[in-house]
This record gives sequence, C-alpha cells and structure tokens, in this order.
Amino acid sequence: MILDVDTDYYYLSPYTEISKSELVFSIASDPSDNPVVPVLSQLTYSDIEAAGVGLEAGYTTGLFYGYGLLFKARISRSVIYDGKDQDSDYDRAVTEDGQIIDYEFSRSYAELGEDYIDRYQLTALLQKYDAYDSNHTVSIGIGISGDEYGLRSINGIQTIPDEGPFNGLDSKYNASVDSLFLAFQYDYRVWPHSISFEYQYAKLNYDAIADWNLREDFSHPKSYTQEGNGYGNRISVRYNYEINNSSWLMISIGQIKDRIEDGYDKVFFSDGTAAVTTLNDVRIESNTIELSYSFIF
Repeated sequence: MILDVDTDYYYLSPYTEISKSELVFSIASDPSDNPVVPVLSQLTYSDIEAAGVGLEAGYTTGLFYGYGLLFKARISRSVIYDGKDQDSDYDRAVTEDGQIIDYEFSRSYAELGEDYIDRYQLTALLQKYDAYDSNHTVSIGIGISGDEYGLRSINGIQTIPDEGPFNGLDSKYNASVDSLFLAFQYDYRVWPHSISFEYQYAKLNYDAIADWNLREDFSHPKSYTQEGNGYGNRISVRYNYEINNSSWLMISIGQIKDRIEDGYDKVFFSDGTAAVTTLNDVRIESNTIELSYSFIF
C-alpha cells in the first residue's frame, strides 16, 4: 500500500496465510577439506504445507517534503498439516578396476506430524516519492527477521534395504534462521488499486537441534546440533484494493530462498562423547500466499 509520506499514520493488518516449503541439508563424514565420504547423510523435508495467521503493524511519519520513514513489524504462526521427509545415508567404495563410487546404502521415508512454522520481521524504510507524481514511492531500508521450523517425523518406512514400515518413529528437527537484511520496496497506486514489490537480500545465521528418538546410540533429547552461515533472497508482490481512505484489502505472494554453505554438525552420543563433522549446505525454499485486511488509526 501507499500511505502519504508527509503524514503520520499507524496501521494494523491481520492476515491469514498458506505456504508450501522445502528444507534440505547434507553432512560429510568428517570435518576435513577432503572428507572420506563427501555426502554421508542427506535429509529432505518436502511438500511442507502449512496454514496460519499473522499480524503486521506499521507507523509512517514525514521527514520533509517528499521523504518519510516507515517502520513495520510482522509476526505469524502457521501449523503444518502435511509433508514428508526422505533420510538417505551414503558410503564410498572402490571398484575392482579402481574407480571410486558413492552409493546409497540406506533410505527411509516418513510423514510430517502436526507442528509449526513461526516468523517475525522488523523493518525500517526511508521512503521517497516524486513531488510531481506521488503515485510512485521508492523505499530502501534495513531489517531483522527470524524463521523457525518445527518438524516432526512419524510413520516411517524403510526402502533401502526394503524392510517396510517401522514402529515408534517420533523424531524432531527444530531449525531457526535469523537474518539481517537490506530491503528495497517500490509502490505504485492508481486509486483504488495499488501494487507493491519488495526485495530483501539477507545475511543468515542458522541453528538447528534434533532428537532422533530411535537411535539408541544418540543422546536424547539432544541428538545433534547444527550451526552455519549463508545468504538469502526474499521477494514479495502485493495487490491492494482501497475500500476507503482508511482501510484496504490485500493479497500477497512471496518467496524465500535461503542457502547455508558454511557450517558444522555436532553429534552427541549416549556414552557422553561427541563428534563434529561438516554441514555441507542447507537449502530452504518457501512460497506463501497471504490475504489481509488493513486499517489506519
């Protein structure tokens, strides 16, 4: 939406959202630059479907003619209602003719139980509009955000080797992505319609903790942790329909693409020892649709 840059406003935007996400990570066999097995294990959480609610609150104030500041905060919680995971383990072997091959010796699938995705975001934007064409607004700024994924795996089935379903699976993987980002936003309005485009480039910190409940050789409830750093790109496009001068409806589509490429994985064993290896990478992609009602006060 576009608010008059030289006027002070507060606004609230309660919204509902649906999302579809994927989170993939892999680890190496050891922390060296040339590990014995480059990809020892890979876990893929896919088709993570969630629905929830959120709230955006903002304040805009004029600085001087043609310039203003916009501060906005967002918070949301979505409940995961569908999804699956694939857990694959690999090893390396040397053939009779001396070739090195990596092969998958274990693969299992599971369903995702009901869990959650939490998000928050705080942004400060400097706004500028053309004095001769106030329908256009360009904004740049900075912000911080946090995304937390609570993922629970149930109803497992082993396919390599082909052993079929196994009982008692209730593993948990909780990952958080904290970011510091630069933001660019462009708004265009022809009353009662307006379109907004926002892009964020983020520096990321990644933390995760897991409880692999069926692994008797692992510690519980902390079986392993992960930490890493990376970068992300976030894009959103919004269409707003202004009901009157103080309220509007909005529909938005957004995409998150995060990549962690520098990290480590630490495993905690039941005998009290621990081992560290390389977290090769983490890839997160999330697509979201939001519908909201906003009002000024």
